[in-house]
Amino acid sequence: MPSELTTVSTAGAYTYSIPDWALYIDVVVLGGGKGGRSGGTLLRNGGGGGKGSYGSATLTRGVNVGFGVTSITGIVGSGSAGGTGGNLNASASGTSSTAIATGWAGISGAGGTADFSGTSNDGEAAGNLIFNGQTYVGGAAATTLGQAGNAPGGGGAGGQFGNNNGGAGGVGRVWILAYGDRPNQFFQMF
Repeated sequence: MPSELTTVSTAGAYTYSIPDWALYIDVVVLGGGKGGRSGGTLLRNGGGGGKGSYGSATLTRGVNVGFGVTSITGIVGSGSAGGTGGNLNASASGTSSTAIATGWAGISGAGGTADFSGTSNDGEAAGNLIFNGQTYVGGAAATTLGQAGNAPGGGGAGGQFGNNNGGAGGVGRVWILAYGDRPNQFFQMF
């Protein structure tokens, strides 16, 4: 069977059904981004919010999870709201994205916690992760004042001066790649 990539993009709980044929499962999670600070008075723009963090693991059926385990569950983390009310108010942190299964302790990607007040007004880019040869693409930087963070996992931009709200953080993501054979596994035997 060809590999099968499932992407879960909506914040909240999810359930992934493991294909019967899958021998290996790559799981990648990315937490939600932190919102930017609100703008202040006296021409002071709010600082941008930080990106979410990645977590990753490869599960082998019969080793990390039993063949009788049929699903992986977890949560896609949300980005936090931007700071409100002016005065350079900060936002809460983004929330974590998680994955867990029966017999497997699971993984977590933390929500964004960084705050770039006094350093940058841009929401931080989540960046990309290359895991087992597959590229998982994170959200780009939010470079316009008050802009929401780019999904997945990007931080929100700071609010413009004049007490404008900061941008919300970008929602996180979960990717699950199921496959039947490791790449080049046959050839590595010789």
